[in-house]
Amino acid sequence: MTADDVRCPLQIVNLPDFWDKLASSQAAFLALDYDGTIAPFKPERMQASPLKGIKPLLSQIAARSSGRVAVISGRPIFEIEQLLQESNLTIVGNHGFEIKQPGSAVEYHQPSPEQSRGLAAAQRAAVKEGAVHLLEIKMASLAAHTRGLAPATAEAWEARIAELWKEIASEHTLEIRRFNGGVELRCRGRNKGDAVRDLISNLGDAFIVFIGDDETDEDVFIAIKNIGIGIKVGPIGDPTAAQGYVSSIEGVRDFLACWLRYAPVSS
Repeated sequence: MTADDVRCPLQIVNLPDFWDKLASSQAAFLALDYDGTIAPFKPERMQASPLKGIKPLLSQIAARSSGRVAVISGRPIFEIEQLLQESNLTIVGNHGFEIKQPGSAVEYHQPSPEQSRGLAAAQRAAVKEGAVHLLEIKMASLAAHTRGLAPATAEAWEARIAELWKEIASEHTLEIRRFNGGVELRCRGRNKGDAVRDLISNLGDAFIVFIGDDETDEDVFIAIKNIGIGIKVGPIGDPTAAQGYVSSIEGVRDFLACWLRYAPVSS
């Protein structure tokens, strides 16, 4: 797919003048979540590749944007790099605890010793509970993945693990967050929204946009609400701090084609 394959401008619900504002901007910054936003969910995490057509569009946007396009994910950076294989992107991983700008090394924000002890305790408790097959261990969080399980089984595991981690979270400055396909114990004190604020702090009057689909992306929608535009992927009317909606990942692909056509070129 190319920009010429899409009828632009794409209508964005609640944002009728979006493309006019983008086209008249001197600079722009675009950030996107990964899973559920540019890549369909898969039971096997490393099979969750971007929807067909999205990778070349991202590559073209990144090539003309001088680092002003970013992927913001709860995944570790190395996974995003492996799945996208695009060197011109800024990548935020681990819900903001890792940041990598094009041509630079990864910048890490380490959990506190107390938080690390809590994550280790939560891991031991989950293993003892028989949930080792669900766990993903990351530097600033511990996730239990239930995608691919029968709905009732997945719901039961998520409730069981959330209850198991509840006291640990309260005692170690951690928080329990649900996501599409599981439950996660995360370090408080930093999130995707904080990372995006860091990335845009020196951009001046740039037209700032973030697209995401789930509960963890609300941190970014809230962070940029007064200085940028949040766009929710999903049904119109879903509760969100975003200002606009696109209905699906296919809609995100069409959005990227239009962004390539209308966004200013960064020097």
